[in-house]
Amino acid sequence: MLRQCPFWFFYRKVPLIAVKGEQNRMTKTIGIISDAPVLTTGFGRTSAYIGKAIEDLGSTVIYFGIGLTRCVHSNVFPVPRYVQLPDAMEEFLDTYSPDVLIFNSDIASAILRHRVAKGLGWHGFALFHIVVDGFPVNAQLLDYLRNNGQTIVVPTRYTQRYLRNEGIAALYAPHGIEHSRFIPLSEEERGFIRRHVFQVYDNEFVIGIFARNDWRKQIPLILEAVSLAKHYPKIKLYLHSQKRSSRGWDLEEVARYYGIQNRVIFANTKTEFGVPLDKFVRLLGSCDLVINVPCNGGFELVTLEAQSLGIPLITVNDKENITEASGGGALLLEPVAHTHWVDHGICYFVSPYDLADAIDNVVEKEELRYQLKQRGLINAKRYSWGTLKKVIQDAIKDALS
Repeated sequence: MLRQCPFWFFYRKVPLIAVKGEQNRMTKTIGIISDAPVLTTGFGRTSAYIGKAIEDLGSTVIYFGIGLTRCVHSNVFPVPRYVQLPDAMEEFLDTYSPDVLIFNSDIASAILRHRVAKGLGWHGFALFHIVVDGFPVNAQLLDYLRNNGQTIVVPTRYTQRYLRNEGIAALYAPHGIEHSRFIPLSEEERGFIRRHVFQVYDNEFVIGIFARNDWRKQIPLILEAVSLAKHYPKIKLYLHSQKRSSRGWDLEEVARYYGIQNRVIFANTKTEFGVPLDKFVRLLGSCDLVINVPCNGGFELVTLEAQSLGIPLITVNDKENITEASGGGALLLEPVAHTHWVDHGICYFVSPYDLADAIDNVVEKEELRYQLKQRGLINAKRYSWGTLKKVIQDAIKDALS
């Protein structure tokens, strides 16, 4: 049991007896297995929106908060990434006895976590809210989903069609945008952030990278492309990412390798949660261009966020999920190479030379920037969290009826 760990109470700081007493008064409890809702990751944000939709039904929500090392709220069960998953899951299930579990993650992680819960004796209703980063999907993952996914929700039509062709029914509910918060900034707001955070002059061009330092995001490729761009001397690169990661790179060293260390600004994140959403909006909305060229992706929420703020976007034309989400509102780069990753899906790679040319085009051509801004705004307006809210609420009503 995880509670036997001598450091466990240091991280949880929640009296288990009191929590269990409260649990006895609950009628229905929904557990969300995902990044913690206080984190500014894509899964953290979707976790929060899903939880709010369920709370609006009057049900109790408990978060299995992956990535959180200490308790910040009574309904968020902190699960540090270095803790063994079976131990944490056992403690979570014993403490809260959820009637329904929602697995909000990529398909492989969702299946792994569901398999662990079943192995510990949990046999309640399972809802999989998943993204599929790469196609084709590993046959073993598909088999598991066919046999265990009571309700499956996916954010793109492409994924829905793919699963349907594999004999798996899935509901479509795209990720959304809080349009009241993600609106283009005033020039005064942009100017303040650019001067005091990015420390740029009026004639400098700010490129933003908002991505986890993970091999899938291919951040070094962007650094190389910036070093190759002919407009490099006027470019500042804002990296909203970890400087170092066991799943990615030492990005300071990469920047130094390409000789652009003096043109790179790293996010100043002093807490484990990243930055508050309002600050994230101001940082994203103060860039001149956002680049997001992962080798694959299940949706890429930053696409809609940049577009909703009126920021031009360069991304990869995977002709799958990423292309669908960009909706004709981004400058798409054709892949020049591909390979298969661990779960069999194809990874697409763009050329740093093609990316450098694209950067120069955006820097030089005001009309291109204007077109990307307008097309992006139009695409982003098509998305809201309303569809996901309705799909989740209907599924939970059916599960609890």
